[in-house]
Amino acid sequence: PQRPFKPAPNSFSDQVSTYPESLQQIIGHGIFKLIDYQDQGYAELYLERLNTILELDNGVSYRLTEEVAKRLAIWMTFEDVMRVAQLKTRTGRLSRIRDELGVDKETPLRLTDYFKPGRDEFIGILPPYLSWIIPDWKKLERGKGLALHIPTGSAVGFGLLKTLASLKFLRRKSRQYGEEQENMAKWLNAIKEAVKIDYDLACRTAQLSILARGYGNVRRNGQEILTDLFMNWNNNLALDPDKISAE
Repeated sequence: PQRPFKPAPNSFSDQVSTYPESLQQIIGHGIFKLIDYQDQGYAELYLERLNTILELDNGVSYRLTEEVAKRLAIWMTFEDVMRVAQLKTRTGRLSRIRDELGVDKETPLRLTDYFKPGRDEFIGILPPYLSWIIPDWKKLERGKGLALHIPTGSAVGFGLLKTLASLKFLRRKSRQYGEEQENMAKWLNAIKEAVKIDYDLACRTAQLSILARGYGNVRRNGQEILTDLFMNWNNNLALDPDKISAE
């Protein structure tokens, strides 16, 4: 079932109320997600970016702003090591798993989470100037990774993931954070260029963010496609804008 939209905290009520009514629920939910992911400052950055799109949105239904509002919030909550650990230790996760398996509370349940981080994942959580400390081991190559089995159902395993999740205050210094923000900026700029040509084209450009989804190799491969696409973006728009699609 689809999860309900969660509203922004009261401190953002005045800001949310300035947006078209049809967008307020989506934007409020985006703010909630970003505060949960990082902090209020990160949610403010979300609104700053969204406003640059709203200023260019001349559509009757604000379809472009709606597309960006949803997709920008998803991209800004990209899954790094800290985010994955946060999601794995959510309150109520064990209860949801029991419900899905049809296991009652009295029955012992051993929960083990499997991770396979590669060198890119380890480097991603470090500041760029510290990337050299991660050895270039063959087992850490892209597509392989270090197999880790963490008993999330135990105090030790749960505590380890909680500790990783608590390191989100270091996220802004990390290499992956910098790379993700740079790629988001290119995507937003591509949308702004596209809307000068055609409104529907701009909406299709917004949908390209789906290539930045996922974790690990899936995400990297998608972002490489986006990088190549946006490298000659204006030429691509001029030559054949009809081929711009996330499909």
